[in-house]
Amino acid sequence: MPDLFLSYAHVDKHWVDTFAALLEQRVNQYVGRAKPDRLWKDNRFSGNAAISPEIDAQLAQARCLVSILSPGYLASEWCMYELATFSARVGANSGRIFCIELDHIPLENKPAAFTPTLGYRYWWQDAQSKRTYPLAANHPDYEIRLIDLAKDIAATLQRENSPQSPFCKGGGEEPVVNAVPPSSASFGKRGVGGDFSAQKLAALESRRALLHELLTRQREELDLTDDPKRQMRLERDIKAAQASADQVEAEITAILATT
Repeated sequence: MPDLFLSYAHVDKHWVDTFAALLEQRVNQYVGRAKPDRLWKDNRFSGNAAISPEIDAQLAQARCLVSILSPGYLASEWCMYELATFSARVGANSGRIFCIELDHIPLENKPAAFTPTLGYRYWWQDAQSKRTYPLAANHPDYEIRLIDLAKDIAATLQRENSPQSPFCKGGGEEPVVNAVPPSSASFGKRGVGGDFSAQKLAALESRRALLHELLTRQREELDLTDDPKRQMRLERDIKAAQASADQVEAEITAILATT
């Protein structure tokens, strides 16, 4: 069971690989011990690969989500799926979502799940050109920000491991979570006419329930907020989630029609 699920766009893989290795070392240091599955990330080279059962299984069990926010992240359907899935499971205000800003993203363009957090800035701006650049590992500020992030993650993990945590049963090491079955988010785009098993249908139905819960939360939050910018972000997120829900419903209908 991983402590950290690293969600990132594959266009950022070169930067992410170095960051992930250094972050894992620092978190181990501040937790006080090494752990084989401290951090998990998808190491497949293809950025357009479908969501796999392993990704869903890891996402369902992870204690924290570390998202590498970038233009590529916002453009990735799978990154948005991972964020929505984890946020729906633990809540956007849980303190278990860590947003790593690899580039300057205007507030109005950030997903609503990131707005309760300040985020960790891993970019810098040239004073003359005003262009922004990702922090390289040899940048003077990189190590300081990495330590701050690792200490915050370690504190969160220690809190989740405490006997008082609702995610621990009897104060044990591992949290008790309701795992989400493997998703079939991409079945409709990559071969609906295949041999769908009962497990795949169950996965789609599980995702439908998850999206319904997410939409309910987002609509309730939209009704309660008076902030125009947040309303705009929520409306955008609701539209995207509804589109995903409609797609899942269509895939379920298509499967049932062939059985």
